[in-house]
Amino acid sequence: MSEQVCEILWSKKMQEYFNSLTPNMPEGLRDRYIGYVNENARARGASEVTELDIITALLRNTPVFFRQNISNIPKDIKVDLSSLTKRDLALMSDDIEKAAKIAEVGCNKELVNKILNVYEEQFSHPQVAVSFRTTTKPVEKRSLDVRYVDVWTSHDPYAMAIENGLLVKSGHPVDNLFYDIKSNFPIMGYGVDFGVLNGFAKIWMRIPTHLPVPLEKLQLIPSFPDSLKNYISLLSKYSMDRIIMVGIDYIHKSTNIYFVKRYYGDLSTETVTSLISELGFPVPSNELIEECAHALFFYCTFTWDSPKIERLSFHRVAHDQSQVPVHLHPFLEKYSLNAPILGDKRKFMYTVALSPKGNYIKLESDYSSGIMADALVETY
Repeated sequence: MSEQVCEILWSKKMQEYFNSLTPNMPEGLRDRYIGYVNENARARGASEVTELDIITALLRNTPVFFRQNISNIPKDIKVDLSSLTKRDLALMSDDIEKAAKIAEVGCNKELVNKILNVYEEQFSHPQVAVSFRTTTKPVEKRSLDVRYVDVWTSHDPYAMAIENGLLVKSGHPVDNLFYDIKSNFPIMGYGVDFGVLNGFAKIWMRIPTHLPVPLEKLQLIPSFPDSLKNYISLLSKYSMDRIIMVGIDYIHKSTNIYFVKRYYGDLSTETVTSLISELGFPVPSNELIEECAHALFFYCTFTWDSPKIERLSFHRVAHDQSQVPVHLHPFLEKYSLNAPILGDKRKFMYTVALSPKGNYIKLESDYSSGIMADALVETY
């Protein structure tokens, strides 16, 4: 670490201490953490860095899964992480209701508040990504879903759902999938999704990007749909042989597996056309093919009732409202212009979903003012 040239003083002892805790941290990330340490010192009204400034910066800004890589932190030093300013869940609840009105769907406010309260630590955490998702489906089939993706707190979202009556076991293999995945693969965080009318719906299990799970290992999970075996060879042909996330849908009894561009590489429109066709789906318009070719990640939906893939999805990030493909459907403009978002950053994610029942667009507003969108771009 180089000598600090700023109003915050780093003694040689503190520089060496910081280096001892972060021996393998990339230089770009190291500079970011130095900024966090300086902010801690300024918050104390101090001009010199202390050990506690360093430790607090590391623990507050390092996802739970990676904290095991921070070495040499004295066990007798206690860091208060509760001082982070929490999000106002009453405001979030009101904004969910506003978003539902924009999407022209109903909203069960009592149900929304119950789920926000069950996952209060996650939804209120200022570093946890939160988004609202809707679709271009006809109004009578449209929904508004609220979700978080959390790598900052240790929790068991499935147990919390069961214990609080949000989810009831049905005797279906989907009941076992969460713990089968958790016990076999490294998991760095979880996401939860709920519908504003239908309640608890999904859990995402996020696998560290540098530790992707080979499809061959996923097919060995006893509760995973057998239909995956029918596609391993074909998906591998397109370098889609490693996954970085699993989604479990408890309402529709289905599961998603996620592939990222980092591993499968750039997709040409010809490659996308071939992939869609070989997977047994009608090839959509050139306009949609072009969107799919620029996807950040791709995912397939499997069920336990069919030997075929149920849906193909190509996911993109819009760094501001102008990048939302409003020309594809008039509803996209209405929602992206008016969706409530915390802060000034209006970022979105959108997905081209291909299904035998018809194609549509999923549009997700990043309620956390860029946390979700930025994390996707930085990670995948």
